[in-house]
Amino acid sequence: MNLGKTLSLLLFISLFFGVNLSVAQKSCESHKPLFLRESEERIAVNCMKEDLKQLQENLASIHPQIDFYTDKKYIDSLFMVALETCSKPKKIIDFIEIVSGLLQSMQDSHTNISPLVLTQLSDINRVFPFNLERIAEKFYMQKCYKDIIPSGMECVQIDGIPVETIYEKAKLFTFREGKAEQASEQMALKLVSRIFSVYHIKNKDFLSFKLVDFTGDTLEKKLQSAKLRSVILDKEWNSRESFYYSFDSSGTASLELGSFSAKGSNGMKRVIDDFFVEVFERKSPHVFIDLRGNSGGYVSIKNYLINYLDTAKSDKRERYDFIRSEKDRFSSIGWWIKSRYKSYLNKYPGDTLVAKEWKYIQSPYGTFCQLFYANETALRVPVYSGKVSVAVNGLSMSASVMFSSWIQSTKRGLIYGEMCMGGHKGTFGDAVSIKLKHSKIPISMSTIKITPLATAMSSSEGLIPDVVVKSSILHLKKNIDPIKELLGFHKKNQTKMR
Repeated sequence: MNLGKTLSLLLFISLFFGVNLSVAQKSCESHKPLFLRESEERIAVNCMKEDLKQLQENLASIHPQIDFYTDKKYIDSLFMVALETCSKPKKIIDFIEIVSGLLQSMQDSHTNISPLVLTQLSDINRVFPFNLERIAEKFYMQKCYKDIIPSGMECVQIDGIPVETIYEKAKLFTFREGKAEQASEQMALKLVSRIFSVYHIKNKDFLSFKLVDFTGDTLEKKLQSAKLRSVILDKEWNSRESFYYSFDSSGTASLELGSFSAKGSNGMKRVIDDFFVEVFERKSPHVFIDLRGNSGGYVSIKNYLINYLDTAKSDKRERYDFIRSEKDRFSSIGWWIKSRYKSYLNKYPGDTLVAKEWKYIQSPYGTFCQLFYANETALRVPVYSGKVSVAVNGLSMSASVMFSSWIQSTKRGLIYGEMCMGGHKGTFGDAVSIKLKHSKIPISMSTIKITPLATAMSSSEGLIPDVVVKSSILHLKKNIDPIKELLGFHKKNQTKMR
């Protein structure tokens, strides 16, 4: 090899390794999953910035309307602030806070970081579950692990930290839908326990509560924390979404739905059918539908329930807004479904809705599409025409908000409880999971926007019940349901579980 070729080769090798050394210095030190990371572990600047860029690009290509509730320029400015904030290495838990804040700014409850992510970190091994209620700016125990602290007792501090401080931290991880601030604050109350466990218990065996008892005396109570795994397996704290119906001695029918997807679409429709069959057999004068804590589910089931109550044949049409992407609901359909589309359109070429769906399926990524669905369906028994009451709270989201909006806007019944997570303008949905490349933080992101045509021009304020009902200290102490008390429920004589 002559000298010229040798020098050229050496120059090439030095440039090659020099460039790669530079890349290596910029690359993230670790792509470990969250369960192998400790909350205090730091994440490199370039890793955070690349994750933020990935998140911003995913929102632009997958989310159908990121500016539905807020201005896109405002969201972009928040990303710029986040990038500046991440100019130095940060703890992974701090980076999760930053990302959660960005997603909150969109005010879409389906686009979020689940608070469950926090307990995936490797050093979060012990927790202490409890739920709080806020009454007159004070915090009261609503439910406590193993009933160690009586319901209705005021909670002042936990391990010397004011409950108010923990509550404010919990707000960083709540979901938001439009202007439903009160609902977001109610969700924060349910997160205080988790936030305290993650930030302050970690591996500690004991914690202390500063309480005010029912006589007004202040006392300190030392409690033992619980292993995270034991709480996860505890059915009382991690029970499956409940759905059952019952009848009290006056004939009032009560349908409790923890979601609209507990047993899949067909299973839930059978439960609703069975419920109304018995409602007619018993000639129930009043149907009470409890959607407190109902996080949503299949919109088709929500519409199925509405059809059983729609005495006025109201306008139930809904507009679905899509953006074609590798994550939308049509991206995973196989060749068999596609062949069914073709076969159906050959047989029924006049079906414009199916034709529009098929055209959308064939369109390139980035194509925006609006489809309209009528939402009429056949029922097993006639439409129920009796009295209807619905209960909601801040944890009623998505499809349960759309159902409540229909009840209120058509004046079909009265809504009781507290502001729910959303208003009359519909909901986002079909959320998909996306994992950030470096931090491995899982993000839930909407792929559709569903808008009822009858209320499309309504306010984006949170849906306020016709009758606002909140728990009092006495309700908490005696474990009384304030809405059922107001409606005059009597002792149940039969309960059907599904």
